[in-house]
Amino acid sequence: MSGSGTVYSFVVVHHVVTAGFPPDVPYVVAWIELPEQAALRILSNVVDCPTGDVYIGQQVEVAFLDVAADFSLPVFRPAS
Repeated sequence: MSGSGTVYSFVVVHHVVTAGFPPDVPYVVAWIELPEQAALRILSNVVDCPTGDVYIGQQVEVAFLDVAADFSLPVFRPAS
C-alpha cells in the first residue's frame, strides 16, 4: 500500500468514553479513503494537525503510533 489517503469523513471527539482511547481530547477520528481501490477505507485518527484544520478531501499519509512494545496502530497526518 502506498501509505497515502484522503479524508472521506471525520468527527472531532471531545469526551473520552472508552478506556484505552487517547486521553488527549479533542481528537479526530476519520474514514480515510485509500487510493489502491475504489471505496477502500480505513477508520483511523488524524494526528499532527489542529482539529479545526482537518477537512473532507484533505490529503494525508500514514504514520504509526506505538501503543505497546510489540503493537503499533496506523494513524494519518497531513501529507507533506
